[in-house]
Amino acid sequence: MFTYNELSIVSGIPLQEIEDYFATIGGKRSSDQTYQFAGLKVKVTSEVNLLSTSLSLPRNKVIVLSGERTVAEGFLTEFRLHFMSAGG
Repeated sequence: MFTYNELSIVSGIPLQEIEDYFATIGGKRSSDQTYQFAGLKVKVTSEVNLLSTSLSLPRNKVIVLSGERTVAEGFLTEFRLHFMSAGG
């Protein structure tokens, strides 16, 4: 479904929602601020995009640091599908 050149996703999903998602899939947070599950090590980095002085958007990057590529691609696809919205 998706092709990944890099094993990462840039997302506008709020960080708390991403952390909640990791909790629901059994991700364990490590002391080095990464998550581990299913043989993967994943890091989430956060930035804020300032569009103007009164409007900002979250920008979080979910990066697979290590693990089997097919498992990582499956995780990234599931992540995308989980947060996809059809509207309405």
